[in-house]
Amino acid sequence: MTWFDGVVTFLIVWWTVLFITLPFGIEYHSEEERGAGHVSSAPKNPMIIKKMIATTLITAVLWAGIYVTIDKGFFNFRDEARMMAENDNK
Repeated sequence: MTWFDGVVTFLIVWWTVLFITLPFGIEYHSEEERGAGHVSSAPKNPMIIKKMIATTLITAVLWAGIYVTIDKGFFNFRDEARMMAENDNK
């Protein structure tokens, strides 16, 4: 895996994990707390910084697993593609 592949993989995994973690721990305003012109779906405290830190830690672990899997050859996309092409030609 080149450095560019690693960065792209990290960013894709990071955004995916962020969208997974966003709904956790959300509390919504009650009818009384909500003022005029505020939507009911707006959270009280979205804890974005905390979720971004958690997302980065989770992504680092997942990315390390992906890196080891690809770098050590546990799964080689090129070999898989080559075998699939050979099977199609038979």
